[in-house]
Amino acid sequence: MDSLTPVPIVAFYAAGHALLHCYLSIDTVYTRIRTSAQLGEPPMSNELTLRRVRAHANNVEYVPLALLLLLIFEFNGGQAWLAHTFGAFFLIVRIIHSYGLRDAARSVLCRIIGFWGTILTIGGTSIINIMLAFNLGLMG
Repeated sequence: MDSLTPVPIVAFYAAGHALLHCYLSIDTVYTRIRTSAQLGEPPMSNELTLRRVRAHANNVEYVPLALLLLLIFEFNGGQAWLAHTFGAFFLIVRIIHSYGLRDAARSVLCRIIGFWGTILTIGGTSIINIMLAFNLGLMG
């Protein structure tokens, strides 16, 4: 059997995102129970439930692509410090974004930070992976 290339940096940040996902999942279920929101009931009928559902769903929508791009970067020999920079930055902005979606009082600023941080991470890792594909540096 061929040996696999270890990817400890992505493993670390994927674990962090998985823990955030678990928290958001539990929070969504707990909120549905607390607000008596039934399965299949549109969450729009209750703002609290809607915020929790959207925080969870938004996380599910963006995290896989960003982690895949980070995985490709690490797998192709990208510099460890840059992988850690993108990984840590992305985890932090996703936590901030989730907090903003959950809390109406802090919603706007946290969502702006989270949105642009997510776009910068996905866009930045995309550009860097294109540079790696054309062997334009950034190798570890």
